[in-house]
Amino acid sequence: MDGVAASSRRSSALNFVLAVLLAATLAGVIFSFRHYVLLSTRNPVIPRPLRLFFFEMLNWYLWVPFAPFALSLVRRRTRWPILLASSIGGWLTHLVANVTIRSLVVLVFFSNREAFALDRLSTQFRNGLTIDSIPSLLTFLALLCAAYAWHQNERSIQLEAELSRAELQALRAQLQPHFLFNTLNSISVLVEDDPKGANTMLLHLSDILRVMMHRTGTPEVSLREELELIRSYLEIEQVRFGSRLTVRFESDPEANEARVPSLLLQPLVENAVRHGIAPRSVPGLIEISTQRNNGNVRIVVRDNGGGMPADQSKSNGVGLRNTRARLELLYGKNHQFVLQNLSTGGLESLIEIPYRA
Repeated sequence: MDGVAASSRRSSALNFVLAVLLAATLAGVIFSFRHYVLLSTRNPVIPRPLRLFFFEMLNWYLWVPFAPFALSLVRRRTRWPILLASSIGGWLTHLVANVTIRSLVVLVFFSNREAFALDRLSTQFRNGLTIDSIPSLLTFLALLCAAYAWHQNERSIQLEAELSRAELQALRAQLQPHFLFNTLNSISVLVEDDPKGANTMLLHLSDILRVMMHRTGTPEVSLREELELIRSYLEIEQVRFGSRLTVRFESDPEANEARVPSLLLQPLVENAVRHGIAPRSVPGLIEISTQRNNGNVRIVVRDNGGGMPADQSKSNGVGLRNTRARLELLYGKNHQFVLQNLSTGGLESLIEIPYRA
């Protein structure tokens, strides 16, 4: 088990203990009130409410240290005889410890000190075992059921996370060959007409491949690293288009360390090059801006091309589909991904995701 999984299990166990603590508090308050009402109606002498409340809360709080043991029982993958023996041993241990502690509290704090004796302690202990055995067993079974339900929820969350990671890896594996194919296609355009330019593009491609090799297995990188990769990609495209392509970056330093999905910007920039710059003979402009806005990071890619075609499927290829899918998996509803035509001409691609350093 890796460190992340172990940390997750410890965090889940702590949350279960806190849930048991809350349940014990509620049960103690409810049963204290119930016992007080019953005793008040049956006895002419009204019991002391604080003493009654103290003992009832003590009885329930003594179950809280037992919660990690109950959770560890249901987490184990052992045969049922061993599980049954461990459960019975744990229940008996708790019963004896519970009765012993409460008997000592009664004799030490609520009895005459001079009357304290071992025979009175043994009497308190025997009476406690007789009275508490059945309620203790029922409470123990309820705690085991709660631990089992908690463990099943743990497994469900873990399975969902593993499926999401697997799907993200599949999407990323699909995106990388697409990215490399398009880059190689750009290089092939210049091999015959501009060998020197093609050589420059190959050098930039080697830089990109080196970065991508270091990113293997890394679903997220810093925005600064993502921008560096896009600079290398756009330098390749600038060799191809020459004066027809101008690139402008407006980067917010406060947003640079935000964690973003690896290869997040490449499909947006590729879309701007393919549909905004390539079809036109006039000079084109691509602007990339980042901004940290409260708890979010806003990333915008603009071009001054012809905008989104009427048939939007033509500008919604593999890269953009994967981008939508990855953002949905990573952030759910806590993100925006919008493609819209600008009134001045061109297309704007906007992504807004939560800021995580």
